[in-house]
Amino acid sequence: MARLLRNIDKIAREKENDVLYVDFNGRNSSKYNYKEDNNRKELLEWLELNKINYEECFGIAFNGFTRYRGGIYIDIICDENSEQFTLVDSHIESKRSMILYIISLSLAMKNSYMDEDDYDYD
Repeated sequence: MARLLRNIDKIAREKENDVLYVDFNGRNSSKYNYKEDNNRKELLEWLELNKINYEECFGIAFNGFTRYRGGIYIDIICDENSEQFTLVDSHIESKRSMILYIISLSLAMKNSYMDEDDYDYD
């Protein structure tokens, strides 16, 4: 079934804030299948158990198309002093198979031209 996923930089622009993005190390392999990644499944279960919202999303947008490879936006405020941020960061840091990125709004704004209705991704 087809679904519409956003890019992480689009989410940052919509939130008008820095955002958290989880990438999975194995995704660079042509054999990587996010649906079979037990570490990814465990993270999603952990987020749900801790009542932390998340959304599947693509990485930073670029001209062209790619297939979805398991990236996740974590819907918490990017404040390194907050308890929720520390909890998420500590959990992900203990895993070798995933990397937590803070996508800054200033970086996300570099792709704001892609939000125009007449933007052509070709």
